[in-house]
Amino acid sequence: TLTASGGGTYSWSSGETSPVVTVSPSATTQYCITVTDASGCTDTACVTVTVIVEPLDCSNAGELYLPNAFSPNGDGENDELQLYYGKKECIKNMKLILYDRWGEKVFESKDTDFLWNGTDQVGLFKGTELGTAVFVYFLEATLISGKKIMQKGNVSLIK
Repeated sequence: TLTASGGGTYSWSSGETSPVVTVSPSATTQYCITVTDASGCTDTACVTVTVIVEPLDCSNAGELYLPNAFSPNGDGENDELQLYYGKKECIKNMKLILYDRWGEKVFESKDTDFLWNGTDQVGLFKGTELGTAVFVYFLEATLISGKKIMQKGNVSLIK
């Protein structure tokens, strides 16, 4: 909470016009206030709100896990394939590629929050809903600790 006093009008660099403002910046930020009294005299003061970011503790994030089956049948359970990890913010970057049995790429993502609903998104039949099948995946990830993870395996799409 930042407080100014002694004036008639207040103008904060954040656009606020009240004498008291509450701020919660995500990064260190400077706030300035210009106060004008009834005689038209002005004064400006600035304050820096320093944000200290604690290092992210990824030691208890668990294992990176991609299920080996899902069923996009609209029943509300396992309708989309997704990546599981205790703290996805600990993943610096990631790439997942899924191939059909003919080696045709059907899905690719670099987003840790991806959701795949079982449609061909990049392949020969782009936009087509795929039937029951087994897909091969390749997953590569780098954690913020620098640890590299490479996984490959099969995912069954069950209708």
